[in-house]
Amino acid sequence: MKSVTKIALSIALVAITVLSIVVATLAWFTSNPDVDADNVTMNAARTLTVTFDADIDDEVAAHNKGYRYDLQTGKGAPGDPDAPYVYEAGSFTVTVHPSAADKGGKVKIEFGTVKIEYGRHPSSYTSGEISDVTLSDLFTTMANCYEKSNTPDPTDGDDNFVRVNGLYIKDDGTHTADQHYKKTSYVIDSDGFVKDAAGGDYIIFPEGEYGFSFTFIFLPETAYALWTEARSNPIYYDAIYGYRDNPNGDYIGIYDYVPYEAKYHSSRQRYSVTNDGNGTGTLSASGDYVRAVTVYKLAGEIDKYVRSGDVYTLNNETGTYVRVGDSDDYVLYDSLPRFDRVEGFPYSEPMYLDATYTFTVTCSVEEAEVE
Repeated sequence: MKSVTKIALSIALVAITVLSIVVATLAWFTSNPDVDADNVTMNAARTLTVTFDADIDDEVAAHNKGYRYDLQTGKGAPGDPDAPYVYEAGSFTVTVHPSAADKGGKVKIEFGTVKIEYGRHPSSYTSGEISDVTLSDLFTTMANCYEKSNTPDPTDGDDNFVRVNGLYIKDDGTHTADQHYKKTSYVIDSDGFVKDAAGGDYIIFPEGEYGFSFTFIFLPETAYALWTEARSNPIYYDAIYGYRDNPNGDYIGIYDYVPYEAKYHSSRQRYSVTNDGNGTGTLSASGDYVRAVTVYKLAGEIDKYVRSGDVYTLNNETGTYVRVGDSDDYVLYDSLPRFDRVEGFPYSEPMYLDATYTFTVTCSVEEAEVE
């Protein structure tokens, strides 16, 4: 049985006890990579530095192999110019100080919803802002971890250390030439905790200092899953698409109650829903569900209901309400969001070339016994 308690951690060399929050802005440019490449911190007492910069470091630039996003749709095979764009960015330090030698830290990372600002590129014909987009509808995100060394200068002839994102990283010698500095890649589970990508086990970090960053793959998680299948069966490339917000779009998003995921839903309103998500939803700060778009349909494919008191009756001719999934709740048809269906990465048109994606990142650590 693992005992779990909150422990102290240090982020960006500032000791705190619970968590840190930062607003991180991703900016992608084809010309000036230094524009809007800012470190954003909340205050001196709670400092988490996450850098999204098109030119972070020579090693990172080499690793990203052409680090400027160039409207790749993500529908190409590995090595193809249209293959998914992969970008590694954001660096922060976690120092774990457990209470005993047989204990370590579980790292939890949560993302808020995304605000997209677009239209500054010269080729843009319009500009605007889109809010409340879930990160998984844009990117497939993984966490990278590096073990920091005490070596002050890795250029002293010791090949076991390299510098990445300003961190001195210990190299265990098991990686390929272009990834030699990477300790390992982890997935962030639905509960927000960092897990091993291969074994699926939670990572318990022993006492020490670690550098973290994120890898963003420019495909929604559902589309990226199809892309991985397409590498062995190219027919799946035709099924890789996403949905882009557009008030005049042909597709309408249908809401449902879905289980709350700490990884992506931390900033969404939560609901308590009876009957395993199929009953009536009530706003609740600790609810197990969130209301989210799960299905995209053309207008003629949507079932509409008319209301008489508290009774809703299916009537596609005069109905003005749409059911929330299989629940007992309904919303007005005219309030539903609209989208375009886009091949590959949803925001790959020129008007989005210099778009910024702004969201919160929350990091915390819990103590657990090392098995």
